Amino acid sequence: MQAAHIHPSNEKSVRTAEIEIASPAIRADVGVMN
Repeated sequence: MQAAHIHPSNEKSVRTAEIEIASPAIRADVGVMN
């Protein structure tokens, strides 16, 4: 059951890592949104 409980901070960290791998363009786009 704990696996289903994801902390927002953890999720954001994972997304940040995915963005860094994806491409600098996407990273810049997200930087503007935040």
